[in-house]
Amino acid sequence: MAEPSQGQQPAASSLDLSPLLAPRAIAVIGASERGHYPVSIRSNLLQAGFPMESVYPVNPRQRQVFGVPCFPSVKDIPGDVDLAMIVVPHALVASVARECAEKGVRALCVISNGFAEVGEEGKKRQEELAAIARANAMLLLGPNTLGFMCPRSKAHLWSSPLPKTFRHGSLAAIFHSSGMLNLIVQMGNQRGLGFSVGIAPGNEAGLNLSDYLAWAIDDPETRAIALVIESIRNPRKFRALLERAAALRKPIIALRLGKSARARRSIASHTGSLASGGEAWDALFEQTGVIPASNLDELLEAAALVVFADLARLDSNRIGLMTISGGDCSLLSDICDRNGLALPDLDAETRAAIASELGKDSFLGNPLDVEDLLTSKPEGFYRSLEAFAQSPQFSVIGCRLNIPDKISDRLREGYRAVADAVLKSGKQLVLFSRASEQLSSEWFEFFSALKVPFLLEYEKGLRSIRKAVTMIETWAERERDRREAAERRVGDDKIKQKLATRPAGALRTAELIELFDHYAIPFVPTKIAHAPAEAAALAESLGFPVVLKIASVDIPHRSDIGAVRANLKNPQEVESAFAEIMQRAKTAKPEAAIEGMIVQPMIQGVAEVILGVSRDPQLGPVVLLGSGGIFVEIIRDAVLRLPPLTIQECRRMIDALRGKSLLTGARGRPPGDTAALAAAIHSLAQLALDLQDSIEEIDLNPVIVLPEGQGVLAVDGLVVTRAG
Repeated sequence: MAEPSQGQQPAASSLDLSPLLAPRAIAVIGASERGHYPVSIRSNLLQAGFPMESVYPVNPRQRQVFGVPCFPSVKDIPGDVDLAMIVVPHALVASVARECAEKGVRALCVISNGFAEVGEEGKKRQEELAAIARANAMLLLGPNTLGFMCPRSKAHLWSSPLPKTFRHGSLAAIFHSSGMLNLIVQMGNQRGLGFSVGIAPGNEAGLNLSDYLAWAIDDPETRAIALVIESIRNPRKFRALLERAAALRKPIIALRLGKSARARRSIASHTGSLASGGEAWDALFEQTGVIPASNLDELLEAAALVVFADLARLDSNRIGLMTISGGDCSLLSDICDRNGLALPDLDAETRAAIASELGKDSFLGNPLDVEDLLTSKPEGFYRSLEAFAQSPQFSVIGCRLNIPDKISDRLREGYRAVADAVLKSGKQLVLFSRASEQLSSEWFEFFSALKVPFLLEYEKGLRSIRKAVTMIETWAERERDRREAAERRVGDDKIKQKLATRPAGALRTAELIELFDHYAIPFVPTKIAHAPAEAAALAESLGFPVVLKIASVDIPHRSDIGAVRANLKNPQEVESAFAEIMQRAKTAKPEAAIEGMIVQPMIQGVAEVILGVSRDPQLGPVVLLGSGGIFVEIIRDAVLRLPPLTIQECRRMIDALRGKSLLTGARGRPPGDTAALAAAIHSLAQLALDLQDSIEEIDLNPVIVLPEGQGVLAVDGLVVTRAG
């Protein structure tokens, strides 16, 4: 079926992959009538209609393959060769690649395995292959891949059988797992999904997932992109591509396999324990509008939705649901509730129109049970449907009628009427099955012909709608934020130079305060005393009550050894606490370098939060906001984002906290200064971005949120620099 067009995109900025994806002449090196891989490649090319006179088998042991002359070497092929498909034992791959370079072949696809995936020897073979490709400017896909398929060029160079009716369409599928891609191609084809390209990058000795993603983003035929990700070679490039896709409003659905291991340090913090590498990737996807999938079923349903839907109509989570079962209405209500989809009540006019057709006024609502109206009173069904579709309460209409083993003319007519009515209303229609039913191909062909999304199983389908709406909301938010992001100030090179020249490790208290002051991150007034009398004098100048705590980079968690005393009300208590804390510190950490004693005024606020920066090994700095106290320890109420951040994004971080009500005046508490908190997050994100090459970790815990209009104050902090 023809799929909706997204229109022309901005000029391409991706690498020219045409020698690989649109080859004019192909050499199959290792061609054989018995080998599974070369046989599948030939069969797929024949099925696609690729000109077989431009496919050259190469095998020094064969004179003919499938009745076609076989060349002993790629160098013996007359004329130019754009792409070499290499299907030989791994020990021969490097020598074959050199011959391809001598021939002037522009691209290699190495199906062969036995490279970095098998250990050190394989890694050496892969490095040799990569060096040959680099030295000769050859595009390299693989090794250890099943290949790719590009329907527009009829280059179905996939080394496993493809469906007989493989469809040319608008979904780009780039999967690190060849086996998963093979499955999705089969399942997607059954569902009516067509592909603009399908690629398994393999071991990525040359080209990597980001190179193919860049091509797909800039490709005007590609409407949506599905990714299965194991690891990313160039995270900064990958992030920039996600940003570009969001700017172009091109959907990406991603299934990320595994979690990135986060570097561990000797100095642990709340930030470090809460911000795992996996969570950083989740934050990146959320910020850029990527639709996350937790399994292949979710990926397929989301792809079916965004490929066939008019995305301009998925701008709200207000959904109207129509079905033929009262039990389904209860099930659908539960599913929508747990997935954040709104089910507005019927307006009075719509309710009255439907009530007159059903002959009852009770049990009419959303979801709507139309019972057997299509069978018993077709005209009444169509009138009810039109009223339901025209209701101003809904942005999206979801519908399920019967789906028996064999489709009937009445059901065809009913589903067509649903599609026509919703289309005329200007809303988006989504059709559902009740469960993951085994449907005949006739049903799938029929639903495809309707040119509306058909999703298998209520839960997966409705969850996909919610995620797609979130994606579109994120795109809109980023568009509104763009001007502020463009005006982001540049960091201070003097601070960068100063941090770059100091030893790696925790900053001393004076250095920490200087850094926070430079970035306008509010910190409680802090003094350092070196003797009991000095501490008492400083306490009087700050105002009682005060807090005393040891100042030492070697004692990051002071409370663990009792090196903190709070609510000291007079000079005598301060002098006594000074001596006590100093003794405890020297006993617990005799080797610690002690700077002195920190003296701070006691601060009471509306609530406590923590702010922090950790460093993901692939993505770089990650900013964390968490509810303070037991909330962060027990329920791990934290939100992560990757800088740069706009002030609006910082406000959305606050809104995403489960403990937000503690900041906004729950149970008669005064509202906190969330505007000041957003500003502090914004400043911290700026610091993290400017100094990302110097900062390993920042932990501000706690940050006291004062009543509205009075600001926020961090009362304790840890900054750890990294080695240059």
